[in-house]
Amino acid sequence: MKYNMRYNMKYKSTYNLILILGIAFLSLGAIISIKDKDTTSKDIPLKFKLQKTLWDGEDVYIWGKVKNKGTKTYKFITVTFTAYKGSKFVGRDNWCINPGTLKKGNVGYINKKFVNCEKRKPTRIEYKVMGTE
Repeated sequence: MKYNMRYNMKYKSTYNLILILGIAFLSLGAIISIKDKDTTSKDIPLKFKLQKTLWDGEDVYIWGKVKNKGTKTYKFITVTFTAYKGSKFVGRDNWCINPGTLKKGNVGYINKKFVNCEKRKPTRIEYKVMGTE
């Protein structure tokens, strides 16, 4: 059998392209479907809505928004995220929303904040909103 250099180069370049695309995909992360649960106290009218989660192989990144459904202005608003894999705790982080003060009916955002999960992909996220009047 004759060695065909062009034939091997064609497949080698295809292999390299697939390898590069795979590495790029891993570095960008993958959108994941995850169960979520609101553990915010019922007497606080701040409601968080999870918009998107992304897994990068180590951390889960979170996008969402908080709406003030009450009549008072709240400031220093934070959201605490707790990640679980099944029933096991894998990570917790606390983030401020932007803007940090919400008047009645206003919305604040969490954009690309992470929960360090130490390479354990979570299946569930719980969140708790807190703020002061």
